[in-house]
Amino acid sequence: MNDSQYFPFPRTDQDERPWLLGLRLQTITRQYAMVVASFVLMMTLAGGSQSFAASYTLPQSPRNVPLPSSTKPLCSSPNTRLFPSPLPQAQALRAGIERYLQGQLSRAQQELAKTATEVGPLQAYILYYQGLCEFKLGRFQYALNTFDRAAQSPGKELLRRDLLFLRALCLEYLARYKAALARYQSWLAQSGNSLRAYVQLRAAVCASRIGQSKTAANLLETCLKTYPWTNSAAAATTLAHELHTQGTIAFNPNAETVQRKMLTRLIDRGKGQDALQLADKLLKTTADRNRILYYKGKALYRLRKTRKSIETLEHVVRSAPQSGLAPWALYHQAKGYWRYGKETDEADMESALQRVLAMNPSDARVVHASRKLLMLYLIEHARFAEALKQADILVATAGPKTAKQAQWLGAILPLALGRPSQAVERLAAYTSIASGAEEQGAVHYFSGKALMANNQLHHAAAQFKYTALTWPNTYYGYESARLLAQLRDTANIDPHAVKPVAPIPGAPRCPTSTNFDPGIAATTPASNRALVLESVGLNTLALPEWEAASRAKPHDGGLACQSARLAATMGKHMDAARPLWRTFGGCLFRGSPEGLMPIRSILYPQQYASDIIANLQGTDIDPTIISSLIRQESYFNPSAVSGVGAIGLMQIMPATGKTIASWLKDRSYSRNKLFNPAFNLRYGITYFKRRFSRYNAIVPTLCSYNAGFKKADVWNAHLGNLDQDLFIAFIPYTETRNYVRRILNNATMYRRLW
Repeated sequence: MNDSQYFPFPRTDQDERPWLLGLRLQTITRQYAMVVASFVLMMTLAGGSQSFAASYTLPQSPRNVPLPSSTKPLCSSPNTRLFPSPLPQAQALRAGIERYLQGQLSRAQQELAKTATEVGPLQAYILYYQGLCEFKLGRFQYALNTFDRAAQSPGKELLRRDLLFLRALCLEYLARYKAALARYQSWLAQSGNSLRAYVQLRAAVCASRIGQSKTAANLLETCLKTYPWTNSAAAATTLAHELHTQGTIAFNPNAETVQRKMLTRLIDRGKGQDALQLADKLLKTTADRNRILYYKGKALYRLRKTRKSIETLEHVVRSAPQSGLAPWALYHQAKGYWRYGKETDEADMESALQRVLAMNPSDARVVHASRKLLMLYLIEHARFAEALKQADILVATAGPKTAKQAQWLGAILPLALGRPSQAVERLAAYTSIASGAEEQGAVHYFSGKALMANNQLHHAAAQFKYTALTWPNTYYGYESARLLAQLRDTANIDPHAVKPVAPIPGAPRCPTSTNFDPGIAATTPASNRALVLESVGLNTLALPEWEAASRAKPHDGGLACQSARLAATMGKHMDAARPLWRTFGGCLFRGSPEGLMPIRSILYPQQYASDIIANLQGTDIDPTIISSLIRQESYFNPSAVSGVGAIGLMQIMPATGKTIASWLKDRSYSRNKLFNPAFNLRYGITYFKRRFSRYNAIVPTLCSYNAGFKKADVWNAHLGNLDQDLFIAFIPYTETRNYVRRILNNATMYRRLW
């Protein structure tokens, strides 16, 4: 279960794989005259505890330096049908990269040298990989010269930032620290998180070597406070400790204020185990135990050790009832109680939140957070009138984001209370601030339902017609069309005679089959490079070029389709969707099945349909729901394995597979069988049918699939008698609510397209 609510903790969105810098001290060379500390420092935070301080010196072998992803391309089998005659320069690049990836650096250079002097679309790539060979061979001056040439060559646009980093590394290896620092700082001035912590460390090392102590201190502090879970931060701790001990910088990495910043950052980024280790370390020395215990309680919650979290936070409340920590501790206790969802826990949750509000703390943030959580709790328990009061208070007192969310819930809560007139009024007020297609579609759809309940049938039909024609390919558009047909049949309202509440957008622009011809699409330097790279199977290099070309010319359908085509081929489905939404967003919302046909298989693949139907025999479950669920879970990749170990099309955990095997009395079950599509579908649909039989409704079944039985039972018990759309809107967990909406939206598209 994911327990993020309307205001979840920040989620990690960057690559967090720590780069191993080594746990033992490196041999000191003449380039690095600074003495490396040999004593044990604090327990570091990168991937757990380490016994010795991580070294901040560059590895003696440049092959051990963490490098950007462009230095690790993949070679795929080229599509000879699309690209029958690749350029000699592209063939030389492919041959050179193959040797480079095999570690045959001298042979790679020979292959690359064949066309290195040619001025062609791939000259920058040729020089880039030549320079990488020189770099890994330790020929830093030669590598620097080659990288400099690459930076001045045609086609260097997407390599520019990586070239800047590699040139800085060469300069640092050459002990030209001032020049290296300048390039590291230029790199840091640009956006992007990959390798950022490592570049901050390298820049700090260079600054310290040339006496720029203030710059070094700022870089080290930023690294530690921003990326405390990385090995770069561990190495930065080593350097900062040395410089502080020498009196070179005032920044002390072991100061409790710094450690607290690191601790809160670890919690915010979901690094519960690292946060717990640091909290336990600080508890041995701190004079402010309650504050550290508060952080420890939050870390325990992150680790799903909820009972221990509640107990730890209770200690804070009892020890410091008058402090500013007490209301926050109560708030986080309430979140812990909410996670369990038992009757006694829920009562304790409400009590904790009411205690916070009764305290009237000076920190408005905890007041708003507690009131918001109380509102969600009241909604999921069908105490709609009380929830509406809380929503109205938040609208009047909270910040813009909180107020908007409360205003939305306050607009639809009257529908659950049987007050359609009030809902009509509130939804009309919300219309002006609704943003995004889904939100706008929802506002008009619920406005239609409120008007319908208020017996203003023609006005309701006008809302439904606008939604059905503007967003027909969405859940709310589909439901609006259904209700419009219902009004036709029950109230004799002619849909053709109804005037929509607002003008309907014109016919959308949709993709054509010619958009998928890469030769026709290659109209810019970037797209030409993409085509040439793809012609020899260098798809991991070609895709960023197609995406860059499409981003630069968002109205070019050919560039969008080429980027989507290659991304889909590589199994990068989010990358495939991005350019299509950017260029053909109108078509995706309101295009006809015929207009969407060229991209149907990219965005809404349909496989194993006969197996799905066969496994659903004898049930009322719509097969499009299963197809939509598979699209959401694995995008029809039978080899998919999630970060927690779920396998195959329907993402079944091996332990769950054992349970299903016992239901089916299947003694032949094994984990590897979950990779078999037919087997996975049989087990997954069996699991889904069991859940469906518990609720006999799709929405709570989907809720249980994402959030587990415990919370789905609570929601179904209290919200199950509502219309399906209100049930969905009132699901308090953001991830589960979005999960259900996406699957139902996908099902709408599957019905239209297949």
